[in-house]
Amino acid sequence: MSHLSKQFAIPCNKVTMVCHACQLGKHVRLPFSRSQTLCSVPFQLIHCDLWTSPIASNSGLKYYLVIVDDF
Repeated sequence: MSHLSKQFAIPCNKVTMVCHACQLGKHVRLPFSRSQTLCSVPFQLIHCDLWTSPIASNSGLKYYLVIVDDF
Protein backbone atom coordinates (compact mmCIF):
# COMPACT_ATOMS: atom_id res chain seq x y z
CA MET A 1 0.00 0.00 0.00
CA SER A 2 2.78 2.45 0.82
CA HIS A 3 4.31 1.77 -2.62
CA LEU A 4 1.02 2.66 -4.31
CA SER A 5 0.54 5.78 -2.20
CA LYS A 6 4.04 7.01 -3.16
CA GLN A 7 3.60 6.14 -6.83
CA PHE A 8 0.27 7.96 -7.19
CA ALA A 9 0.92 10.69 -4.56
CA ILE A 10 -2.01 9.54 -2.43
CA PRO A 11 -1.85 10.63 1.21
CA CYS A 12 -1.53 7.68 3.53
CA ASN A 13 -2.78 7.60 7.11
CA LYS A 14 -0.10 5.74 9.07
CA VAL A 15 -2.01 5.71 12.36
CA THR A 16 -2.76 2.16 13.42
CA MET A 17 -5.62 1.56 15.78
CA VAL A 18 -5.07 -1.30 18.20
CA CYS A 19 -7.78 -2.12 20.71
CA HIS A 20 -7.00 -2.55 24.41
CA ALA A 21 -7.80 -6.29 24.34
CA CYS A 22 -5.32 -6.81 21.47
CA GLN A 23 -2.60 -5.03 23.41
CA LEU A 24 -3.24 -7.15 26.52
CA GLY A 25 -3.23 -10.34 24.44
CA LYS A 26 0.26 -9.56 23.17
CA HIS A 27 1.80 -8.92 26.59
CA VAL A 28 4.60 -11.25 27.56
CA ARG A 29 5.25 -12.04 31.19
CA LEU A 30 8.83 -11.61 32.31
CA PRO A 31 10.52 -14.75 33.68
CA PHE A 32 10.59 -15.24 37.42
CA SER A 33 13.92 -14.71 39.14
CA ARG A 34 15.65 -17.80 40.50
CA SER A 35 14.49 -18.70 44.00
CA GLN A 36 17.12 -18.98 46.71
CA THR A 37 14.77 -20.99 48.94
CA LEU A 38 15.89 -24.53 49.75
CA CYS A 39 13.13 -26.77 51.05
CA SER A 40 13.93 -29.15 53.87
CA VAL A 41 10.51 -30.73 54.46
CA PRO A 42 7.60 -31.66 52.19
CA PHE A 43 4.96 -28.95 51.58
CA GLN A 44 7.29 -26.19 52.74
CA LEU A 45 6.99 -24.67 49.26
CA ILE A 46 4.38 -25.67 46.70
CA HIS A 47 3.53 -24.37 43.24
CA CYS A 48 -0.12 -24.34 42.10
CA ASP A 49 -1.84 -23.75 38.80
CA LEU A 50 -5.59 -23.70 38.19
CA TRP A 51 -6.86 -23.74 34.64
CA THR A 52 -9.97 -24.55 32.68
CA SER A 53 -10.22 -26.73 29.63
CA PRO A 54 -12.38 -25.74 26.67
CA ILE A 55 -13.56 -29.38 26.53
CA ALA A 56 -15.29 -31.00 29.49
CA SER A 57 -14.19 -34.41 30.76
CA ASN A 58 -16.46 -37.49 30.55
CA SER A 59 -17.90 -36.56 33.94
CA GLY A 60 -18.50 -32.93 32.86
CA LEU A 61 -15.59 -31.34 34.72
CA LYS A 62 -13.63 -28.50 33.13
CA TYR A 63 -11.25 -27.28 35.85
CA TYR A 64 -7.84 -28.73 36.64
CA LEU A 65 -5.68 -28.03 39.68
CA VAL A 66 -1.99 -28.88 39.44
CA ILE A 67 0.08 -28.85 42.65
CA VAL A 68 3.84 -29.45 42.60
CA ASP A 69 5.83 -29.83 45.80
CA ASP A 70 9.25 -28.15 45.60
CA PHE A 71 10.82 -30.64 48.06
